Amino acid sequence: MTMKTYHGIVKTPADAITLFNACLTNHLPSVRRRLRADEFQIIQSGSVFVWIEDEVDFQYWRDGKSWGCKKRSGIFYHWSERKPDGLSKKLLRTKTSNDRQLQLISYHSESQLESSKLQQPSKDPQLVDITHLAGITYPELILCDRNPMAVLKREPLRYSPYMAQQKPQDAPPQACPPVSFTPGTSRLSEGWGMNWPGSIGSASPFVYPQNQTDDGYSEPVQGSLIETLSRCTRFIIESLTNSRLDEAMQHLANGINTLSNMDCYDLNQPILNEISNNIAPIFQRFNIVQLCYYDKPDFPSLPSQYGFGPSNTQPKGSMDSAVLDALQYMRALKEPLMDSRLASNNPFISQKQRQICAFIDRWYETFLVSAEVSRDKELMYAETEMKCLTAKICILVCHFHDESIYDRFKMWFSRIVTLASSTLENRPDVPPTDYKLSFKTRCLPLLEFIILKCRWLHIRYQAWDIVRKIDKDQKDPILRVGIKIIEEEHNVKIEDVNRDYGRLFPLPAEEIRIKDYTADERFRGLVNIPGVNMHTPARFQVSHNQRLLLWCGSSELAELQWNGGVILELFAAKP
Repeated sequence: MTMKTYHGIVKTPADAITLFNACLTNHLPSVRRRLRADEFQIIQSGSVFVWIEDEVDFQYWRDGKSWGCKKRSGIFYHWSERKPDGLSKKLLRTKTSNDRQLQLISYHSESQLESSKLQQPSKDPQLVDITHLAGITYPELILCDRNPMAVLKREPLRYSPYMAQQKPQDAPPQACPPVSFTPGTSRLSEGWGMNWPGSIGSASPFVYPQNQTDDGYSEPVQGSLIETLSRCTRFIIESLTNSRLDEAMQHLANGINTLSNMDCYDLNQPILNEISNNIAPIFQRFNIVQLCYYDKPDFPSLPSQYGFGPSNTQPKGSMDSAVLDALQYMRALKEPLMDSRLASNNPFISQKQRQICAFIDRWYETFLVSAEVSRDKELMYAETEMKCLTAKICILVCHFHDESIYDRFKMWFSRIVTLASSTLENRPDVPPTDYKLSFKTRCLPLLEFIILKCRWLHIRYQAWDIVRKIDKDQKDPILRVGIKIIEEEHNVKIEDVNRDYGRLFPLPAEEIRIKDYTADERFRGLVNIPGVNMHTPARFQVSHNQRLLLWCGSSELAELQWNGGVILELFAAKP
């Protein structure tokens, strides 16, 4: 007998995605055939049926009921049964990123739609671990995933401040493996003894400005949507250029709400491609900067399911979606409470952390295959691997308050230093024309991270020594900070350390480790950054690991933010 897939209510794209993932992974049964006439009675309020089209031999679903006219609401089609107190039917048809077509049909009574009697799949404790499935995305649903109610109850976009003021009738017409610098290059997922598995409320000050009446309203055509978003990005850049951060963030909130209110089904494929490949990644980068430097309650967020800018077509920029997801996760944690020294085996890692790290691994593999062939590809591979390893460390330590957690990443720290050293030695004498590699700006933050956090002295010393080689004037603050940290934590003079001798030193005790040198009295006066008052509290309190994640994203993202770990005056100078 054919069984229903789930008993509950499907309200949002996240609910549908959860059920699709559950069927694809066999957590829930998918429909294999149509219902027979004697089986129609199993349909009741809360019945949900899901099937994968290439696994069934029928084209149309039947339920033996009489339905009214089909209506469209957001991403779903709706029907109402032609009888008093009848059921409502909801249909969704979509496909995955690997071109598997799925369909979902759910039934509910209107009295139960807003009640809590029926469980939403995305909030079901038994399905919480598969709300996002490693390796599978839903391109047609991704723009609606973060703010589904904005799609189901869609507001007009006509009154965007970035559209020309015009009457409705005046609207425009619609218009390869990496080169191993050292023997035995490890996969990114090695190093910790683990195998990685594969709405904004109306009171928010950032709600998109809407008209209060719908009289005479006609939705903007597709060409004007692109124009609206493009103007919004120009306003953001102009505001940032003039150091008006509050104004820039308000424009950003407007743009994010515009993206969240889009109905993907109403847009043709060229428009969707333009938004996904060129416009949405720009908003992602600004959203990441907002999380670091303008974290406000109820600020809207872009969808974080790694969807904007598909990795197989834009491998460089799509890493930003993982950075955005990681920052949202880390900011939600607030204060780390765990101590890794109390873990008997491997420290705690949440399912979300596993998913983000698994995506980074898949993204890196895709990058190797799709990166353009050039004479400098080895340097590109090395830099990308260093960034991926660093990003994963930052993500995996966020639950812990102790510095000993970093001791578990010895292999990854060593790999980063090896890649940095080989990159320095293999830099071309003539600057490349198709790949901009500034070792100091691209690799220095990663080496600084190792100097500050890696307590294996021989690895830490190698990182410090590389910085010394590239900074011939010996003026970089991290050189002085590195000497002080090494001498304080390891009780040794820097001139007495070398690569081989450093292996003999034990790890320093947790109690003497320096967690934040900027707040340590021993370092006062040691670092002086021009234009920054080091004796007053910083305007923006952003953790080093969160700032470091910006460097691990695309080059466009890295160019947006700070110099030497201190936010640029662009963001901090004028009110």
